[in-house]
Amino acid sequence: MLLNNPETRIAEWALAGVACLIFHIETTEKIETIAQECYERRIEMALALRPSTNIELLAPYIERALFVQVMGNDRVGYHGVSLDTSALATISAIKARWPKTTVGVDIGVSAETLPELCSAGATRFAAGSAVFNFSSPAGAISHLEGVATSCIDKKYL
Repeated sequence: MLLNNPETRIAEWALAGVACLIFHIETTEKIETIAQECYERRIEMALALRPSTNIELLAPYIERALFVQVMGNDRVGYHGVSLDTSALATISAIKARWPKTTVGVDIGVSAETLPELCSAGATRFAAGSAVFNFSSPAGAISHLEGVATSCIDKKYL
């Protein structure tokens, strides 16, 4: 669920049993409040940002985040949006600044973009269109897993 001011819904999500809250840092001015409430409720916290957002906004919170999710395009919330190559630079910059941080990508993830996303430093992937635009979603998932595993293995061997 994408919404502004996610801090207003944490109690509700906690009651529903959420294990991890991924929120866009651009949607709130109360990141510290969210971080504290996640900690108190034993909810993992992950930070999402658009590729055009200054990564230094992550600095005060990154050590408490399970991972950072870079959106593959500034057009968040739309189906079938292609990867903006500026996301690759954002991923690389995060990995250069915080090498131990796990970086994921949502938007524009496909078998074609996975190699460059891996090369930039991403190791978590959310693929919507690359799965649901095919007649066999299970086959698409299997193919994407194979490509991602191959890319990650090459990078770390």
